[in-house]
Amino acid sequence: MTARPRAVDSPVRVVDNGVRSFVPPTFCFELWDEEGRHVATVSRVVVSDPNDRELTDFDALTSLDEPRYLGRIDPYDAGPDARGQGARFTVTARVT
Repeated sequence: MTARPRAVDSPVRVVDNGVRSFVPPTFCFELWDEEGRHVATVSRVVVSDPNDRELTDFDALTSLDEPRYLGRIDPYDAGPDARGQGARFTVTARVT
């Protein structure tokens, strides 16, 4: 099954759900809306820092200084050892 890209155009919080695995992809980041509803669980988080460096996963999560974000979720190839496709949340805007 191939996941379709989709926009996240309502603000979400990005949370580490604590899941860890040696076999990719590990779906360890959850997106929650302002009403506390689960929006998605993703295996990657990508954000650009103020110096336009791309930060991923836990480095990205650490850099998220605003409480809410907009972005998009895209499928990606998680590599030859993967159990399936990954899902990447790319932050496109911070909501203050």
